[in-house]
Amino acid sequence: MQVLSPRSVVVQTSGVGGGVHHDPARISALSNLPAPTTGQELQQFVCALNWMRSSLPAFNKLIGPLVKMMEKVYERAGGRKKTQVRKVTFSDVGWGEAEVASLENCKQSLQNALQIAHPGPEKLLSVFTDASDEHWGAAITQIPRDQAARPLSKQEHQPLMMLSGLFSGAAKRWTIVEKEAYAIVETCRRADFSFIDSMALLFLLITGICVSSLILTVFQTRCPSIRRTNSTVVTLANGLSV
Repeated sequence: MQVLSPRSVVVQTSGVGGGVHHDPARISALSNLPAPTTGQELQQFVCALNWMRSSLPAFNKLIGPLVKMMEKVYERAGGRKKTQVRKVTFSDVGWGEAEVASLENCKQSLQNALQIAHPGPEKLLSVFTDASDEHWGAAITQIPRDQAARPLSKQEHQPLMMLSGLFSGAAKRWTIVEKEAYAIVETCRRADFSFIDSMALLFLLITGICVSSLILTVFQTRCPSIRRTNSTVVTLANGLSV
């Protein structure tokens, strides 16, 4: 595998009428890279993929085995600099079937990267979250207001953002209910800019003033029909965290 050049590492996006998507040529180049054999090559792939995480559902679950492998590489190399990890080969750290499968899944997901819609202030937001023992995930979408009364499967959801994360440390011992609650709160925190169009309110969020009541007010305004939906119907949230 050749070391990525700065030109091939850059992941560009382009705007179209319906939203923003990553440059197909860049996606193709990243998908067709030979399998990495050293820590530096894997590090570059992981970093390049990280730039596209908002377009890739269940990103943390998808890339998890590769991230764990990089931690082994860093430990073996004694540091995280590329000059250190370039000396580490996969024969030194145990590259196996799980990592091979993760690499292929990442490349397949790249081919199906979502086109992110332009936010429409006149549209209703939908927030789907889920959590499992190890991961949590969220999808934020928007729909026309006149579709609010339709069954969920009949609504035309446009993706705005994909979020995901890993439970580590003490969080691993949380109950599923607590993990599912965390997914909701963390989604609101990371995507707070999606729920408001006022710089004054954004300042309150950034400074932590009245955060809980502000989030409640925002949701009542942008998501007035928050409801608990049947998991068999919510296909958008399928596989976000499992």
